[in-house]
Amino acid sequence: MGRGGYADCFAYEINDSGLIVGSCFASGGSVAVRWDITGVAVVLPTLGAAETEASGVSDAGLIVGYAADVNGRYHAVRWGAYGTITKLPTLGGTHGIALDVNNTGTVVGRTNQTDGSFRATSWRNAG
Repeated sequence: MGRGGYADCFAYEINDSGLIVGSCFASGGSVAVRWDITGVAVVLPTLGAAETEASGVSDAGLIVGYAADVNGRYHAVRWGAYGTITKLPTLGGTHGIALDVNNTGTVVGRTNQTDGSFRATSWRNAG
């Protein structure tokens, strides 16, 4: 798999059609990456900061993970089949991380509440 100048790359999940998702790391942060079945890497869009990670992918190509914004807040996100990034809502707090997605588009992860505590979270029909 191509690394595109990054020091370390990690693959976290693969779907039935061979699409792989993960992250590549360098001294400036990390980028979420998807690799197609030929090994070509594509860096996924960010929310303005150099800290993203892709951790799950559905068979339809919906990718989930997290992205930091310019204020240092982490958001659970999904990337559509064409790479469009969308923030997923929290439970009232400011941080979230999406960990996996199934083939119906339900995303699972964690978000924080207004008191700062984290809770397991699912987003139905997020795809």
